[in-house]
Amino acid sequence: MRVNTSTTETIMSEAAQLIQHDRSHQISSRDRLPAFPHTVSHPGTRAVSARGSSVMDDSTDLHDGFSPFQGFQSLQDPQQRMLEMMRTVRELVQPASKVVRPGDVLYHSGLPFNTVFLINSGAYKLVSRSLDGREQIVSLKFRGDWLGFSGIAHGRHACDAVAMDTGNVSIIPYATLLEGCVRHPELMAVVHEAMSTEIRRERESLMSVCTLASQARVAEFLCAWARSMAQRGLRADELTLRMTRADLGNYLGMTLETVSRCLSRLNREQLIRFGERGRRQISIPDLARLEQYVISGSSARTARLQ
Repeated sequence: MRVNTSTTETIMSEAAQLIQHDRSHQISSRDRLPAFPHTVSHPGTRAVSARGSSVMDDSTDLHDGFSPFQGFQSLQDPQQRMLEMMRTVRELVQPASKVVRPGDVLYHSGLPFNTVFLINSGAYKLVSRSLDGREQIVSLKFRGDWLGFSGIAHGRHACDAVAMDTGNVSIIPYATLLEGCVRHPELMAVVHEAMSTEIRRERESLMSVCTLASQARVAEFLCAWARSMAQRGLRADELTLRMTRADLGNYLGMTLETVSRCLSRLNREQLIRFGERGRRQISIPDLARLEQYVISGSSARTARLQ
């Protein structure tokens, strides 16, 4: 995964400006807010304005009256946490939704940024393109993940977002999201956690590529996919990979042949089993054992390097 970390700083700065303006111009309920002296806009979006929005008073002070851990962030169960986050977005933003099919592109690299997407179902890949046209899969997204944040910094999408199977997404105009964050601190907490999660996953992906040998890298990918399914209330011991071997190799920085050899070896060592319907169906008899295999592989490589 490759996420531009300036994305978080951008949205925090924009929303903070809106909140500061709103709170510093408190007026009676019968008056209307004046136009912002500085509006927030991106290519292809309307300017963000607080006109017509409710005015924050002292009871909504972000430090004294609200703690993000009162809501979804207080939940320890990952699945319940994700469901509560999605419920919060639906209630506060009321987005439209869209059904997508395998191969559908939600947005292309270089197009003006004006919308983000919240995944309700399905699996998606983010694809970056080099100047000579080569494609690189930089991230995989599942239910509860967001798409489009990387376009905030420069006002244009940084990659293609492609559906890998049938799914559904919520469509949220970025201006609407900003306005919602001004009115509802709990929505801001949702957005901040989503961005923080992207940054953390980017670092984990980089650590995998830089520190793990090919065999352990494939095993770690399967562990991560299994954990992702478990967090979404799906089976973690029976996986259906929504990508070809070539795509998997592209994502992990390997050739197709290396991926095939690694999967075959994991199968011989009984760490995984192939399904009867094809090699995209993979069973993990003991996830803890597979995770220990990854740890052992990382430790062995570190020892060799020293």
